[in-house]
Amino acid sequence: MIFNAKLLRVDTIADPTPGGEEAWSEGAAISIDCTLDEPSHTQRWTINQSSLDATAVLYVLMSSGIVLANGMKVVVQLMNAGVAVGSPQTLIIRSVKDRVHSPQSHYECFVRGAE
Repeated sequence: MIFNAKLLRVDTIADPTPGGEEAWSEGAAISIDCTLDEPSHTQRWTINQSSLDATAVLYVLMSSGIVLANGMKVVVQLMNAGVAVGSPQTLIIRSVKDRVHSPQSHYECFVRGAE
């Protein structure tokens, strides 16, 4: 797998605010190699058919030791040759699929920007 980003934080879902808005518990700072990419043609079809409201795909190796789930918020920094590119992006996981392909088993996460 070719990495182009670092996963910097994973926030878990918390109880909604008193106003009923989504809320997250902020996770610890981490630094895990990952890949953030545009959806392929087939993935776009899946996103459209499933009404997932996703704009990108995040790939994280399962061997990283983290567990990802729908609704979590992640902070991702694009990288180029070990140097940060732009500002970190905060994304919400809309759907997670386990892709088990030893030794490259990974999570395939359909994500969208957090508002």
